[in-house]
Amino acid sequence: MVFFEEINHRIYVLKRGAKVITLPSEIIGYYSLKTIINYFKYFSQRAIIQAVILIAALPLIAQDRAVWVTAWDLNSPAKIDKMIDDMQSHGFNKLFVQTRYRGDALYIPNRIDSTYSNTESRCYLLSDDGFDPLAYTIEKAKPKGLKVYAWVTTFVATPHDLSKIDSTHVFYRHPEWFLRDRSGKPIAFNEYEGAFLDPSLPEVRDYTLNILADIVVNYDIDGLQLDYIRYPDSIFGWNSLSKMLSGSLIGFDFGLWKQSKINSFVNLTYITLKNIKPELEISASVISDRNKALNKYSQNWLFWLEEGYIDRVYVMAYNTSNTTFGDLIKRLNSTGQKHKMTIIVRAWQEGRSYHFSQINDKLGILKMMGFKDIGYYNYAGLINQGYLKHIKF
Repeated sequence: MVFFEEINHRIYVLKRGAKVITLPSEIIGYYSLKTIINYFKYFSQRAIIQAVILIAALPLIAQDRAVWVTAWDLNSPAKIDKMIDDMQSHGFNKLFVQTRYRGDALYIPNRIDSTYSNTESRCYLLSDDGFDPLAYTIEKAKPKGLKVYAWVTTFVATPHDLSKIDSTHVFYRHPEWFLRDRSGKPIAFNEYEGAFLDPSLPEVRDYTLNILADIVVNYDIDGLQLDYIRYPDSIFGWNSLSKMLSGSLIGFDFGLWKQSKINSFVNLTYITLKNIKPELEISASVISDRNKALNKYSQNWLFWLEEGYIDRVYVMAYNTSNTTFGDLIKRLNSTGQKHKMTIIVRAWQEGRSYHFSQINDKLGILKMMGFKDIGYYNYAGLINQGYLKHIKF
């Protein structure tokens, strides 16, 4: 029998035969007892005791409370005003606002400073009235204590419906910049998340980096986040250079070569943007499964953290199952880079019902594992599914 008396009037721990834990209402309100017991399998008895004591000692409020706001909630002043009010009233402190959607702008290219060439076309989700969602969000959010981050899609560049883009779009101006498979067949615009630019081409890298630099130099943002900073699939990336290397180098590793192209672009982006604005947080939203990230998407985000190529990663932990989510968080906890991670939890429904209690369970798992920086994808889901009023932050 192991018995622990009340600790600071906050927690009881009791074990007699089977594991039994009694927690106060403030802790139970944060996550379910069932969830705690389910995840005891990950810990020794000593570790369980230490974890429970740690939970009692930690504050309940996350350090990062971030939300991602898509283009559909940024295309009018009224929508942005409501979003800011919603987020401020619930204690959020970071807004990741979509600034590029699919190779197009939810901002004004070369708005004041034209140092960096930027010919990006206006996003089809915006009217032609000159409204600048990024500038408006910054103007309204910052006085209320909310940080604003430009969330940009990096290499995916088309919607599935090409009728939504015009002849000025990069897809039409530079079709030779888009990915191809080994047979030379171009990536289809209506598959994956859209057609992707080829990250290995110097022209693509220059074009994309100029756009990112133009955003940083023209807007008072707190950070810039790279999304889709990857390939769409392992079959893409063949061009004249990779074919030449494959034919001439013994042991040429196509996958590692593609990783090196993404790695070097991330590093170059970091150096370039930090030279413009040293205090800027440069981050990436990344695939949570590291094996899949490496082998399918050529995204070696742990290497970026270890080598200082990036300030922070926001891990897209969109698992619906508490079990697989817990397994994932355990793996992330073992990387040694937890202090540079924010975990993004799923906050939308797709197909099957996804109850707010499942979100609360995941917040409890994160708290047990010592992850205090949490994000929610996305704002629309939090509002439309009624999650916001039920989440135990």
